[in-house]
Amino acid sequence: MSNPPQPYFHIEEKYLVGVEVLDRQHQEIVTLVGELYESIIAKEPRDVHLELLTRFVKLAKTHFATEEQVLCTHRYPGYLRHKAAHEGLVRNLMDYRERIVRRERKLSVEYVDLMKLWLLDHFAVFDLEYAKFLALEKHPGEKASKEGAAAHP
Repeated sequence: MSNPPQPYFHIEEKYLVGVEVLDRQHQEIVTLVGELYESIIAKEPRDVHLELLTRFVKLAKTHFATEEQVLCTHRYPGYLRHKAAHEGLVRNLMDYRERIVRRERKLSVEYVDLMKLWLLDHFAVFDLEYAKFLALEKHPGEKASKEGAAAHP
């Protein structure tokens, strides 16, 4: 008996940030990256790739705006650095999409792999950083008790 094929990309529980809307959007982004990958493997036409990439850009912009609003609301100190990372990805996506429109590029597995790596890095570094900040904001005594426990072995 063979195992069912694994999805190209899935979000692991360790990358959840604890904000329902953001976790749901992260899952939507990951699913769409998988669709992009599958469309390349299936050798779907350029128009399909463009439509998926356009959806990805829109979803990324929506998600980034939502995430930035949450970070602003909570006065997250790493907000500007986080926003700059978002802006860099959106610029890259829009540029790549435009090159496909002008027939200078084709959507490639390598590009989708780069998007996947960028997202994994972003989830692991940037997003988990603010997730910790938000968790401490919800439970402010947790940091003090952990620090106290570390100081008194």
